[in-house]
Amino acid sequence: MSLVIGEARPLRRVDVAVSSGTYPVLVGEDAAGSLHDVLSGLNGLERVAIVTDAHVPQSWPELAAGESREAGAEPLLLSIGGGEASKSTEAVSELLEAMAAGGLHRRDAVIAVGGGVVGDVAGFAAATFMRGIPLIQMPTTLLAMVDSSIGGKTGLNLRAGKNLVGAFHQPVAVLADTRALTTLPQREINCGLAEIVKYGFIAAPRILELLEISEPEGDVLDELIVTSIRCKAKTVEADEREQASRAHLNFGHTLGHALETVTGHSMSHGEAIAVGMVFALLLGRELGLVDLVDRARRLLRRLDLPVEIQGVDRDAVLNVMQKDKKFSRGLRFVVLRELGAPEVVSEVPDAAITESLEGVGIN
Repeated sequence: MSLVIGEARPLRRVDVAVSSGTYPVLVGEDAAGSLHDVLSGLNGLERVAIVTDAHVPQSWPELAAGESREAGAEPLLLSIGGGEASKSTEAVSELLEAMAAGGLHRRDAVIAVGGGVVGDVAGFAAATFMRGIPLIQMPTTLLAMVDSSIGGKTGLNLRAGKNLVGAFHQPVAVLADTRALTTLPQREINCGLAEIVKYGFIAAPRILELLEISEPEGDVLDELIVTSIRCKAKTVEADEREQASRAHLNFGHTLGHALETVTGHSMSHGEAIAVGMVFALLLGRELGLVDLVDRARRLLRRLDLPVEIQGVDRDAVLNVMQKDKKFSRGLRFVVLRELGAPEVVSEVPDAAITESLEGVGIN
């Protein structure tokens, strides 16, 4: 499925109200052009650390640097290695040292220009440098635009599992410039569509209807992105620190994160979440809840996303899921009672888990 952006359309705005204040998420072509205004509103700003990686076309950090200079701030361009291997304490340590060597102080800012990995690493650095400095997210992947750039969660990986180290640090703005999507490989687009599908199942069924009949391009793509962001914003506003309902955003993620870990991240986040959603729906069906398995499989296949995986060890998967930091009181899962009505279940019978894993090829 190819992606077409089409002609320029007006920016769309979603505000996110959190404990530290309200920040804007701007979506559309030339959203990055608003960076100057965002930086001009930060008092005492002298320098900005622009964090990116080798996967991001150089034009994007250069654009950020130009906007920074126009706002009177000296840009410091910093690059991390890219990929899940860069979501490490070692990578963050090197980044923090570079920020200190570059002369940043507590009134300066970090701009994350890239996908989810860049957002996580730069966000964690911003959260911890001088006990926290302003962060601006400039996501350049569909996945980051609709998910990781919003809500303030940052995460680093350990050998034991994904996102076991992290901090909450809300951005002062998110600038989702959809021009960046035109240069993405199709696999990256599909990964973002997996997260968009997630929002359709847990909160906004209209997303599923659009994706079932329309190509994700032009005005349809804008509507999918903005609707997903609104779902994320509403959930974050209700439960900023993931004490209750924000856990619903992890639909498909308990198995998904485990698959990323056991495959050594050869399976992308979106691909893993796609399989994880099918598993969660199978599990719900086993528990006597709504049966949306066939609908999910049809839609995910339409989007060139996997609905099963072969060749992974069930015991290894279960071991990683047991360590999932999202659920501290044993193995729990996000399932759907009805379309748009997620809930967290625990004390799930082993037979239901086994049957559902087999349904996605894990024996």
